[in-house]
Amino acid sequence: MSNYQIREAIESAKKYFSEPPRGPLLPWTGGSGRHVRLRDSIFGQVAGLPENAPYRAAPPLTAGVGPGSAYPPRMGDLDARGAALEYWFFKFNIDGLAFLVDFIVRRPKEQAEVRISSWVDGRGRVDHACFPTWDTSAPFVEIGPNRLGSDSTRGAVADIGWDLTYDAGPETVNPVVAPLRWLRPSDLQIINRPDARFSGTVTIAGRTVSVRQTRGLVSHYWGRRLWDQWWWISVNRFDDPEVAVEAALAQSRFWGMPGASVKLGYLWLRTATSSHTVISPLNGLIRVTGQPDDFTLTARSITGRTVRLVCTAPAGAYNNLGQGIHQTLLGSCTIEGVATATETAGLEYRSLARAGP
Repeated sequence: MSNYQIREAIESAKKYFSEPPRGPLLPWTGGSGRHVRLRDSIFGQVAGLPENAPYRAAPPLTAGVGPGSAYPPRMGDLDARGAALEYWFFKFNIDGLAFLVDFIVRRPKEQAEVRISSWVDGRGRVDHACFPTWDTSAPFVEIGPNRLGSDSTRGAVADIGWDLTYDAGPETVNPVVAPLRWLRPSDLQIINRPDARFSGTVTIAGRTVSVRQTRGLVSHYWGRRLWDQWWWISVNRFDDPEVAVEAALAQSRFWGMPGASVKLGYLWLRTATSSHTVISPLNGLIRVTGQPDDFTLTARSITGRTVRLVCTAPAGAYNNLGQGIHQTLLGSCTIEGVATATETAGLEYRSLARAGP
C-alpha cells in the first residue's frame, strides 16, 4: 500500500467521522461521542441486517432539492469523489424505449464522455460524445451541454435528446462496508438508487417519447480503474411491482496491483414484505454460471438463505459499449419463487481483462 493510498484512506476516514449522522443512531464505542447508524456499522452490513430492520435509517420526509421530490438523493451519493475514473448513470424502460445514459470522467486523460445505450422498438444503438472540459461541483455533473443534477437531467448527443426530472426514491444500495470505504482496496466503489421515478421526454431520431413516473435507477461509481471482469443485473419492472433487484459479481485487483485479485459481489432484493442483502464474501457467497445468453447468479448468505436469478437475453439484444463491455436493457430475469421480468431486465458483462480505465 503506497503512502498516497494511506493518506487517501486517512482523509476518507476523517470525512466520514466529520459528517453529521443521519437516521436512528447508536453510540460509537470509541468514546469520541460520535454516533453511527446500525445499518452503516460493520455489524449491520457484515451480518446482512435487512433494510427494513427496526434501526433502518429513515428517509427524508419532506421535499429537499426539487419541487415535488419526496425522496431527493443525498448529494453525498452523487458528489464527485475526485477518483481517476468516475461514472454517473441513469436508466429506465418503458414500452418501446429502453434508455441508459453514462456521464464518464477520466481524470488522468483529462477527458469526459457522455455515452448513450438505447433501444427503440427492440433495436439497439450506442452513441458517444467526448468533451475536454467538465464540471463536477454539486449539485450538478456537467459534461459539455449535458447535465445530471440532484433531481433532473438533460442533454443531447447526435440525434438523441432528453429533458427529465426524477425522484430518487427511498432506497439506497451501498455494498461497500465502512472500513473498506476508507481503505479502498477494490478498483471501484458504487452507490445505487434503485427505486427512482422519471418524468419528461426523450427524443431519438425525431421521435419523442413521453415518460411519466417511470421506474428506473440512478447510480454512481468511482475508483482507480474498471474491474477486469463483471456480471451486473438491475431490474425494477417485474410482474410483481413491489419487487426490485440489484446484483453484481466482479473480479477486482487489490489496490490496483497486477496479480492480486479477488471476486467481490453483492445482491440486494426487495419484496413487498422484506429486504435482503448479501455482500460477497463478507456475509455470504455469490457466483455466476452459464453464458451471456443464459446465466444464473446464485447468492447464499451466512443465514442459509439462497437467492437465484436466472437471466436470459439473445446475443443480438446486447449493445457493444467497447472495452469488452456488453449491455442490454431487454433481458429477462426470474427470481426463483419470487417474480419474473420479461424483456425489462438490465444485464451487463465484461469479458476481457484489460489494464486501465
